[in-house]
Amino acid sequence: MAGIGLSKVVNLIFEESKIKNSQMQLGNLIQGFRLSCQAEGKSPKTTEWYTAFLGRFFHFLISRSFPTSIKAIDRDHIREFIHYLQSEARAPRTNKPLSTQKGGTNTDS
Repeated sequence: MAGIGLSKVVNLIFEESKIKNSQMQLGNLIQGFRLSCQAEGKSPKTTEWYTAFLGRFFHFLISRSFPTSIKAIDRDHIREFIHYLQSEARAPRTNKPLSTQKGGTNTDS
């Protein structure tokens, strides 16, 4: 490291850290996942469904001011998302879970 000042080394490490952290953001990872699905030959509809669902999770996190860094997302964030999906899935007219509708398996009434 002769010839390189300490402040320059610290700045390089800091910049590298910022790049790694930005790559670990869910939005960036979703785009990488999309490319991976395409490379694996998954159908366009399957790829779109997967990435759209991940996008819903991403927007849910943002709307709740939750972190979008993979390292910071925890079990509680995922549980809240599942709860959100369950409450969103209620049928609008009956306010019952969709599973109680025709063909469903829920027998509660």
